[in-house]
Amino acid sequence: MKIHYTHANFRVPPAQKLDRPQGFSTSKKHFPIFFHFHSHAIFTLNGQQYKLPPHTYVIVGPHTQHALEVEKTILHDWIIFDGEEDFMPLLESLGLALDTFYYPESHEKITSLCERIEHHWFGGDDYFSVYFETRMRDLLILLAREKNRNPEPDDSRNMPSDAHLHRLRQHLLSSPNLTNYNEENAISMAQASRSTLFRRYRALFGCSPYEDLQNACIKRGERYLLETNFTVQEISELLGYRSANVFIQRFKRHYGQTPNEWRKKERNAVKTQEERTTP
Repeated sequence: MKIHYTHANFRVPPAQKLDRPQGFSTSKKHFPIFFHFHSHAIFTLNGQQYKLPPHTYVIVGPHTQHALEVEKTILHDWIIFDGEEDFMPLLESLGLALDTFYYPESHEKITSLCERIEHHWFGGDDYFSVYFETRMRDLLILLAREKNRNPEPDDSRNMPSDAHLHRLRQHLLSSPNLTNYNEENAISMAQASRSTLFRRYRALFGCSPYEDLQNACIKRGERYLLETNFTVQEISELLGYRSANVFIQRFKRHYGQTPNEWRKKERNAVKTQEERTTP
């Protein structure tokens, strides 16, 4: 499996419409494109418009007409493939299809693989082609497994009440820290099966419990940056990130700036506002 071009975590500004990223073909050849949307997206596929929730995956065929429209800034991964003779048999063997949307229940491992591929690509790894082929196979296998996961029935014994889910959310967000998350505890608090918990939580709040906690940690990090003189390292530790670099990457994905860049900009804005209002 050959890679022609990859660009992960690509931020599209508002009021823009894209029809295939720049560089999608060489010598008038077209290639399949893998998309992963980190946030809501409006995606047109063969003339049909779809409103996609976060963490939707699709592999667009090499000759499929498609476009991405955005109402606000959107973040997504995309990977363009060369070598269809290797790529298509792999998809078929895994039961995956082109031009089909996938909504995996647990996307965290797939997202992590995208981040690792991105890291090696931009790091100029001499062995990237070998690394990419291995990791991309792993990514597609994970996607196939999630696609084939059989959901548990939504009967009254498995359906959590909204009150249970609101209590779970309050517990997660009252003092955001990633190390506090435990999936078994979340299932117990919701009094539901795993699949039902994630389905109902996403229906109520638009994301999974862990995504909700991650978003809360980023918002709490924003407060620390604006209201304290804590270093980025100290803030990342307070929020339970395994390293400051992970916090920096997640913050930049959310705001388009590093924490220190954001802090400087926001503090300058506050200072300017105070100067304008001072008699």
